[in-house]
Amino acid sequence: MGEDTQLRKKFLDANVIISGTFFEGNESKLISLEDVDLYTSDVVVMEVKEDALKKFKSLTMEDKRIALMEIERSLIDFVSIVEEKEYLKKIGEARK
Repeated sequence: MGEDTQLRKKFLDANVIISGTFFEGNESKLISLEDVDLYTSDVVVMEVKEDALKKFKSLTMEDKRIALMEIERSLIDFVSIVEEKEYLKKIGEARK
């Protein structure tokens, strides 16, 4: 894996995913880049869903359901999701 490959990998947090999915701006541009490998974790995905429901609390239940479906669709389209069991093994390594 060369340096060029490492530069193409980006980890997305909950705020970037929500902003990039629902709003125009830099986050939206980031998640639409084709030459960048985007990653997040399953824990972040849960946070995204919880945050979206809080931020969109004034929506009807049907609109909330649609918003959650849009999040799912966008994650499938552009992000590799790393499971918690995979990165928990590396926490000790990262601390060093």
